[in-house]
Amino acid sequence: LCDMSGSMQYGSHQRKISIAGDIVQSVAQSVTHNGDPFGLIGFDDEIREDWISTLSARPHMAIEMAEKLKSYQPNEVGSTALIDTVRMLPRERSLIFLVSDFHMPLKELEESLVLMLRHHIIPVVLWDTAEYSDLPEFGIANVTDPETGSKRTLLLRKTYKKRILESFAQRRKAIEDLFLRFDMQPFFVTNQFDADLLSDYFHQYVAA
Repeated sequence: LCDMSGSMQYGSHQRKISIAGDIVQSVAQSVTHNGDPFGLIGFDDEIREDWISTLSARPHMAIEMAEKLKSYQPNEVGSTALIDTVRMLPRERSLIFLVSDFHMPLKELEESLVLMLRHHIIPVVLWDTAEYSDLPEFGIANVTDPETGSKRTLLLRKTYKKRILESFAQRRKAIEDLFLRFDMQPFFVTNQFDADLLSDYFHQYVAA
């Protein structure tokens, strides 16, 4: 499941939607190497019918879509259709990679997770330090609301930057607490994707 909402277009080192493309490609190749089927569902405020690749043991279409994700320009839309993706998931218990920056109301996320409990969910959280820790202590900057993903242009001061850092720290803990309540260990990706780290995570929390 891949979040294609507006906040996914941001990133100073690499855009989050591009990182999502790297992750989709990596997972698709690993899964099919083991002989398992792979599928892709993109969503924003709607299920993106043009970004769906049905389950297949030869997911050439999904890998091609992953490559296109790297240059995709998300519209200024939200991610409310996450809950609608549930009806498109397999009936049998499956391994679901949920790739998003999770700049969405936690109540909406929780409602979706409740409906996904039959599956093993791996939340892949994409964040960029330009959204919080790399902001200047003084000057004009675009800042992100960690709950909605909306952008605002502000004149920053040292005290305001501190509030932003605190807000993101609180947001991270809230996201972690929510996932762990459902026995889902989140995997955080900051600025760039490292396939080896995801492999280590998988062997620690999934394969075991």
